[in-house]
Amino acid sequence: MDIPTSITCNPTTSIYTPQTITNPNTFTNSATSTTTQLILTTAGLQGISSNLSASYMLFDNVDLTGVTFTPIGNITIPFTGTLDGAGNTISNLTINSPASSYLGLFGVVSGGTVKNITLANTSITGFQYLGGITGYLTGASTISNTKVSGSVTGNPNGTFFSSDGNTIGGLVGLSNTGATITNSSSSSTVTGYRNIGGLIGVNKGIVDYCSASGNVSGIIYTGGLIGSNIDTTVTNSFATGRVSGLDRGFSINNITYGGIGGLIGANTNSRISSSYATGDVNGLTSFIGGLIGRNDSSSPISNTYATGNVKASNLYPPSNISSAGGLIGVSRGSVVSNSYATGTVETYQAAGGLIGNQEDGSVVNSFATGVVKSLSGYCNGLVATVYYTAFVTGSYWYYVSPSCGGACYENRNTVKLNDGCTKKTDKSWFYYDSNGPMSTWDSAIWDLTICNGKNFPHLKMENKTTC
Repeated sequence: MDIPTSITCNPTTSIYTPQTITNPNTFTNSATSTTTQLILTTAGLQGISSNLSASYMLFDNVDLTGVTFTPIGNITIPFTGTLDGAGNTISNLTINSPASSYLGLFGVVSGGTVKNITLANTSITGFQYLGGITGYLTGASTISNTKVSGSVTGNPNGTFFSSDGNTIGGLVGLSNTGATITNSSSSSTVTGYRNIGGLIGVNKGIVDYCSASGNVSGIIYTGGLIGSNIDTTVTNSFATGRVSGLDRGFSINNITYGGIGGLIGANTNSRISSSYATGDVNGLTSFIGGLIGRNDSSSPISNTYATGNVKASNLYPPSNISSAGGLIGVSRGSVVSNSYATGTVETYQAAGGLIGNQEDGSVVNSFATGVVKSLSGYCNGLVATVYYTAFVTGSYWYYVSPSCGGACYENRNTVKLNDGCTKKTDKSWFYYDSNGPMSTWDSAIWDLTICNGKNFPHLKMENKTTC
């Protein structure tokens, strides 16, 4: 074999031609022609305010310790662009402005996107519309894959008809119609007066696969996940924090309002499914529930459960509107199905293991196992009272001393439908998938096998591998 003594390369041929980078802080997606600006510093993060419609990405973690930060976007000129956190963390965001509204990393987001970001050790104090990510989310905005920890605080000493201490959430203050929040969570402590939620203060948008674990404290419309939920759906979501409120409720045109709940304080014209709450719920009077305080206006509740204890902390009789339930304080004109509650329920007046009062609507294929107590003796195993055309079918309750009320419910039904409720004295009966309501539940939604014979069923969205 002849071995060449030299090799000549063609100097005009290039295997790789380097690109000229005109701005090291930007890159362009060739598929979409979208230019994204990289956020490398604290100044760069605050600098988003100079172009609220652009696309941004965090290049690294950002520590805001000692930084006087101004929320990005406001009610006049909102953020309409995109911020992709790329899995990075913004830590120590602090905003202390008790007289200001629309506070958070973003003041107002309208049609924008925030995703893949963590806010750690956040501290926000303000007047109204407060949230870790944003105080106000509106338009076709999306928040996804976000986490927030820390605290969000409004004035807990406002009044019902004032704005002070109103609409406060660990993640978002108000999520308006058209907005979507998915795969997001908050462990922040949240405090305020009205519309206070562990994740969202007032929600009118879509919520899916979201959670909150921080303790929540308010006066009225207070929930572990959402304070007030209106005209929308919440699915595959949960809350585990303790919820407390001093709500005594109020009446307008003979309709009583209020609500303190482990997942949602007040739920109006909204569907809740495949969701649960485990935190204890304490209120003064009004409507108090392990999952929902007040459920109104054709709001179907299906495939849900609550395990927290429910208690009216100040057990005295100034109010004849007190209603507490292991799952729901009061349910009006709505179907509650395939659901259960296991916590103790204690109040002055109406107490039910599952629902305090059911006004119209129905309770279907559901059960309750908690001890029920009422200082007035106005209580029963499943529902304290069913009113108007409400009825119960295919449902069960577990009776054990010292529960008061030996019936499933008191019937004040105008049509006097037959009792569709059965008492059980063995709690373990509810552990088996072949018994009672569990035999009718959808195995695509409920995991009825892992805990079968050992404990209560759980939802498949929990992804449990052991009982």
